Amino acid sequence: MNKKLFFILWVSIFFISSSIGAEEWKVCLGSFRNKKNAETRVEALKKGGIPSSIVQHKTGDGTILYRVFYEENFQNQASANLHKELLSNYPPIKALKINDIWFLKVKETEKTPPAPPVVQRSVAPISAQRSLTIKDSDTGEPVPDADVNIDEKWQMKSDSAGQVPIPVEVEDGIHTVQVSKAGQYIPTPGEFTLDGGQVVSAPQISLPKEVDYKRIKIVLDWGEAPSDLDAHLYGKNAHVYFNNQKASNMELDRDDTSSYGPETHTIKEPAPNDVYKYYVHNYSDSDTPASSRLSNSEAQVKVYIDNELKKTFTIPPNQEGVIWHVFDVVNGREIVEQNKMVSSMK
Repeated sequence: MNKKLFFILWVSIFFISSSIGAEEWKVCLGSFRNKKNAETRVEALKKGGIPSSIVQHKTGDGTILYRVFYEENFQNQASANLHKELLSNYPPIKALKINDIWFLKVKETEKTPPAPPVVQRSVAPISAQRSLTIKDSDTGEPVPDADVNIDEKWQMKSDSAGQVPIPVEVEDGIHTVQVSKAGQYIPTPGEFTLDGGQVVSAPQISLPKEVDYKRIKIVLDWGEAPSDLDAHLYGKNAHVYFNNQKASNMELDRDDTSSYGPETHTIKEPAPNDVYKYYVHNYSDSDTPASSRLSNSEAQVKVYIDNELKKTFTIPPNQEGVIWHVFDVVNGREIVEQNKMVSSMK
C-alpha cells in the first residue's frame, strides 16, 4: 500500500487544551539513560516526519532519564492510547524498528508549550500480530533457521528476522512451543496465548548459546509494557545490574530498556558455597510503588545451569509492587524459588 494513502486512511481531529488544571497525556517514543541516545532517536524520528522532543525526568532514586515525547498533548488517556497504537503501526516507526512506545500523564514540569488546535491524521487499523520472535539471549539479535515446534503438531523455521508465523490452524488458547538450533543454542520450551487470532502473551523466546564451561545463565523476557524492566543479581559483596554490569564472576550480558527483553545475566564457574539472589525491578514505574504493571507484564525468567534449562518462573499476576524477588541460588547450583512481590531488594 502507498505510504501516503496508508497515513490518511482515517482522519481524527483533536483540540488540545493547555489550560491550567486540564488533564494532559503524552506518547513516549523512548526513554534513555544516555542523552546522546535520546538525541539520536529524535533525529531519526524527525527524518521520518514525526515531531518529537526530549524531556529530562528525575526518578524517585535520583536517576536522570531522557524521555523522547511525541510533540502533541492529549486531553485523556483514551486519546493518548489510541495515538500510541497508531504510531506503532506508522511506516516510519516500523522502518526504524521502534517498539518502546507507551503513554503517560505528564507532570507540570514535563508539559510542553501550549499548542494550537491541530488536525491529527491517523493510520489504518492495527493488523493482528500472529507470530513469535526467536532471539539470542546475550545479544537480542534474531536467531534465523531455528526449529520451532508448536503443540508437537506444527514444525516451523524462523526466518532471517527470527520471526515464526503461527499457522492459521492454531486456534485461540494457550499453546506450547519448543525451540532449538542444534549445535548452537540450548533447546528451550515456552508457551504463548492466542486471543482473537493474535498473540496476547510475551511474543518472544530467547535462547542461550551452548558453552563448554560451568555457568548459570538467567534470561528475562516480558511483554510490551512496562518498557524498562531491570534485572538485579546479588552475590557475595557484589551487585550486578545496569549501572554495574560486571563484578567478580557475575556479568550483565544485556540490558534492555525498550520492552520484551531479553535481559540476561551469567554467573561463571559458581563455587559450591556461593549464594545469589535475583530480582526484577520495574524501572519504568520507579516512582509509582503501587503500580501493578510489573505483575501484569507477562515476565518470565528462565534459569539454565551449564547447557540445560533447569527452572522457569512466571510472575504472579494482578499484584501491586515494582520489585519481584524471583529466586535464590544456594550451594552454588541449587535454585530456591521465591516468586513474590517485595518492597525492597537484598
